[in-house]
Amino acid sequence: MLRASWGTFALACLTVVVAACSSAPTENLGENGAKVSEWPKCGDAMTTIDGVPAKSNGGVDFSTDCDAEVTQDGERWQCVELAHRYFRVQFGISLKPASGKYGGAVEMCDNVQHGVDVHMGTTDYVPVHGDLVIFKATATNVYGHIAVVDTVADGKMGVVEQNSVPSGRSTHGVSDTSIRCFFHRSAVNPDNPCATMWRDTNNWFCGDHAGTGGAPDVRFQCQNGVTVASKICASGCTPNESAGPDLCAGDDTQGKSCDCTTTTIDGTAVHTNVCGRALCGSSRYIQYCNANGFEDRGEPCGP
Repeated sequence: MLRASWGTFALACLTVVVAACSSAPTENLGENGAKVSEWPKCGDAMTTIDGVPAKSNGGVDFSTDCDAEVTQDGERWQCVELAHRYFRVQFGISLKPASGKYGGAVEMCDNVQHGVDVHMGTTDYVPVHGDLVIFKATATNVYGHIAVVDTVADGKMGVVEQNSVPSGRSTHGVSDTSIRCFFHRSAVNPDNPCATMWRDTNNWFCGDHAGTGGAPDVRFQCQNGVTVASKICASGCTPNESAGPDLCAGDDTQGKSCDCTTTTIDGTAVHTNVCGRALCGSSRYIQYCNANGFEDRGEPCGP
């Protein structure tokens, strides 16, 4: 199988296995011994799973530097990139560790974020559709390999993968000794929706965002994977992709100060943002100011 590194092409060249950076034909041929001409061109979809395409890295032809660019999900179009992208799109879960990169697919079993259950290949775990399967490193492939499980029947699993075969699909035994571990999206605990979130930030998150369980119109306060509070957003919850909290919707509160402090000019108080200050949002629900931003408690503004 092929290398599946997370990180830049240049960093990969600094590893002990310098040969992995070359374009020798044996490094990029799939399990079926495909020829270069059989691979779709760089970036073309070979197949899809749940609407997520597995893309071709062009086989052994790196004349376009197909795998030299790093996207938000990894080095295109390596096997690790597909795993990251699938879990992000399908479950809202990021697999990136604190360091921001993986040295290879084989390391993923030891670098797990919130929202993922790990089942080692030595157990009797039977994978299901949507799981990730991570394969061990070999003498010729020190990076290991990772694929998305599509079908499971009669002791076999059909997988979708990048950087392995031109079709983007292959079959393996569920109990193959080459399997290091499986990733399974953790079950959502209705009593603790924050248990499956992947962000390490302690903050407020909308349900079904960043791996958080629960209804999307509810905001949950998460602290180290524990749900400490929740609030219903009568007009909907707005996910925030930056470092700030997710907020209940309320158009004319967006961007307005809500820091529970008093604004003064020359020692004279001119405006007070006290916690509890209320505005009528454009959604016609009252927006209360508190330490975490504006909160929609589901109370209509009135006539």
